[in-house]
Amino acid sequence: MFTDFKGLREFGVVAGFGVVASLLVTLSVVPALILLNDRRRAAAPRPVSAGHLRWLDRWTSQRPRLVLALVLVLSLAAVFGAARLRYQGNLLLLQDQTLDSVQLELKLLRDQHTTSWFLAYSARDLSELAEVTSRAALLPSVQRVESVLDLYPPGAERRLVPAQRLAGRLEAWVALEARPSQAPALAAANLRLCEALEEALEQALAGGLDDALVVLERLLEEAREVKAALPEGPLPGATLRYEARLTAALRERLRPFGQGSLGPARADRLPAVLRERFVGAHGRYLLRIYPKGNLWDPDELAAFLAEVEAEIPGVTGVPAMLHGASTVMVEAYRKAGWIALAVVTLSLLLLFRSLRPTLVALGSLAVGVLWTAGLMGWLGFDLNPANLIALPLMLGIGIDSAVHVVHRAREGRPGPLIATSLGRALIYSGLTSVASFGTLALGSHPGTASMGTAISVGILCCVSAGLVVAPTLWTLSGPKAADRNEPTEAAAA
Repeated sequence: MFTDFKGLREFGVVAGFGVVASLLVTLSVVPALILLNDRRRAAAPRPVSAGHLRWLDRWTSQRPRLVLALVLVLSLAAVFGAARLRYQGNLLLLQDQTLDSVQLELKLLRDQHTTSWFLAYSARDLSELAEVTSRAALLPSVQRVESVLDLYPPGAERRLVPAQRLAGRLEAWVALEARPSQAPALAAANLRLCEALEEALEQALAGGLDDALVVLERLLEEAREVKAALPEGPLPGATLRYEARLTAALRERLRPFGQGSLGPARADRLPAVLRERFVGAHGRYLLRIYPKGNLWDPDELAAFLAEVEAEIPGVTGVPAMLHGASTVMVEAYRKAGWIALAVVTLSLLLLFRSLRPTLVALGSLAVGVLWTAGLMGWLGFDLNPANLIALPLMLGIGIDSAVHVVHRAREGRPGPLIATSLGRALIYSGLTSVASFGTLALGSHPGTASMGTAISVGILCCVSAGLVVAPTLWTLSGPKAADRNEPTEAAAA
């Protein structure tokens, strides 16, 4: 609840209320149910023992140094396993790889020309846009840049003069008064067309242009068919009306290409669909900077972002937001872990009011966390944004076993410590927790499955440490083992 990551804060609020609700039920409803159940029994309840755990009591009470040596060996192996752990921040790998959306994203990543990942820069004017574009294009991590400048071909100013001459002619033709065509004029134009096609046909034949011959022969044949279809007298009224409509439509199409449409490159001359893509509502120009690498990879994302931001401050976009969110998330998990450790330590000091039991419980928790990291490393699991939540959860849940063991040991009861109802309670409560979190590991979502696996492994390791490490440390830090009575099953409670 004290982190900057909103999702983790909300998770902490929900989990905290759940724990408080469970505690209230445990302290109120459960005792009442036990009392009602005991009243129905004729005989007094028998002491609960766990005879199969007597060997653990003997070893932790009579040979604590040997047990501690074995714990150190396992912890050393866990250290090497923990060194194999890697943080995998690629969120794409936390998705179900068989989903169509994931397959499409992977396909897009293989083709950098269609990637949706880019950094964005907002330029005040075209001169700034051109200057920033030239700097961005030279960066090694940049694959390409896109802006409104790409819509203006090189040398556009030099081509403006002939284009203006052509536009003047089009404008003059549009301004002419439309006159209906006459059959003699059409026949003369058709004759000139046929003569030109015959001349071109002869040149193509002389040059051996077979493909051109085919096309020219077809055009000449169609021109002659038109000539044969022309009437000798005036044109029919339907033809004249069609010609009028065709001329009017052509004038409307050519009117925007007059001289008034030509001039220096400006955003207001662009079509609306292109202007909305590269020019903002307040007249600023967008520059898109596309990467060369796979930005789902956190290392490549950080390198690309650092290089571009060093050269062009003020860039934003999906890569910047993803990197910022990932950084905040990891820092939130780290902060939550330290806060959880501080709260657990303070709670133990307030509970035990003594340093010895506090250190024994914290030592057991530390070994459990180390075993968890080592086992995950040896099994080939990676840390990721999903299973990092196991760290603060492990500190809160994993301390339970050690606290119960230390509580029972401080009571000073003769007889066994673990081979009692305590041992059975710790084992079965741990197994129920593993069963609840372990179901997440069976899901098809890799992120959720990794979270369930990490929490389940953490609970098993912390319970194991509570059963082995906590009684061993308590024995070594208290009276000598020779002064203690050998545990017997009859004394179990």
